[in-house]
Amino acid sequence: MRFRDGERGVSPVIGFVFVFGFAIVLVSGYQATVVPSQNEATEFNHYTEAQNDFAALQAAFDNAGSTGDTYQATIRMGTQYPARTIFLNPAPATGQLSSSASGNITLIDAGDPDGDDERPADDICGTGQGNTRTFEYQPNYNELSGTGRFVFENGVAYRQIDDGVVFTDSDSFIDGTDIDLRPLTSAPSTTRSADTQEVTFKPGEDGGAAITSNNTTFAIRFPSRLSNETWEDVLDDEIQNGSVGNVTKSDNNVTVELNESREYTVTCRAVGIGDTPSAVPDTQQAGTGETTSTTNPSPAQAALVWENASRSGGTPEVEFKNTGNSKLNITSVQFQFYSSQNNVPSKLNITDSGTTTNSIDYGGNYVDVSDEISPLSSGETKSYTFTFYKNNGMVYNVQNDDFFVISIRYSTDGESTGGTYFIAATN
Repeated sequence: MRFRDGERGVSPVIGFVFVFGFAIVLVSGYQATVVPSQNEATEFNHYTEAQNDFAALQAAFDNAGSTGDTYQATIRMGTQYPARTIFLNPAPATGQLSSSASGNITLIDAGDPDGDDERPADDICGTGQGNTRTFEYQPNYNELSGTGRFVFENGVAYRQIDDGVVFTDSDSFIDGTDIDLRPLTSAPSTTRSADTQEVTFKPGEDGGAAITSNNTTFAIRFPSRLSNETWEDVLDDEIQNGSVGNVTKSDNNVTVELNESREYTVTCRAVGIGDTPSAVPDTQQAGTGETTSTTNPSPAQAALVWENASRSGGTPEVEFKNTGNSKLNITSVQFQFYSSQNNVPSKLNITDSGTTTNSIDYGGNYVDVSDEISPLSSGETKSYTFTFYKNNGMVYNVQNDDFFVISIRYSTDGESTGGTYFIAATN
């Protein structure tokens, strides 16, 4: 008996092996290239959101220090990657809040009651409250690199990257003869997380003193990660107008020398995270306020809610809604501004139905607007025109990468409260 050759099944087997191998190569290639690329895009979107969140945290800290009210803000610490059926994702991207070790703020040749050359800021800020820290956020991504960490310290905010420092806000704590100290006295939680974390900034009492240099060197020494050259850039306006002289750095401390023949007003309010600084300054100016403000509150958190912001040209239109059951009166407003170009407006006017408020100074005190902004009825939504101005009085045209922070105090049912609204107005 003669058997046929057994080669008829070879070609299908070889074909299957070839197709299966090709599929494995495709799947491996997709896992190695496409999945990381998509995850990197997800991380970049989170990184953009984190910049906005960190700016809102800084605004909440600044507002707590300047107003004496408690402010809250949230930050999205990390992000989840898109769900995948076949392909694999790494662990979620995380972030971490932290701070540097505390360091002393010291006034040099500033009329120390004990007759010493150095006067600790505790005299003005309160015992144990003249120490300050940085506040930092570090994202930890699996794909995106070169993001650095976000830091704010001594009135300035920046991104610290391998190539140096990129400022997101360089507002100086020295303005002419006014020196405004805002020490951060407690550290945030250092837990690494992918979740959203709420941070509450609680102010202490406000202290102050008038100090005359009396033709001797008057200087402020404070801890900083930034170089003296960087601080010279930050303080350039004050150097040009004669309020600030030499800026030097030794170890981790920067020393800023001030004009020898001027009287300076030094104010200080320590700010804590979660806990209120307990010490009362020797030279107390004002008590802590009772208002609690939330950043970008929801209807469940506050009656006044930011609904929408749009922009035709460079002037934003911003909509707010009264979600409460009673009439709402907006009483006063404060604003901050953040620009990637380090070019921020100096003033703001708000127009309500043809009536314009008095000018509101960038980073200044709350301005009373109760006569110019009419009350909002329950459920009413109203659009306001926000016009920003440069130092020279020309209109500042808001750009797509600009953000502004509006802090509003209002009353409803006889109770006063407030909110902070982080707003980007795009075309």
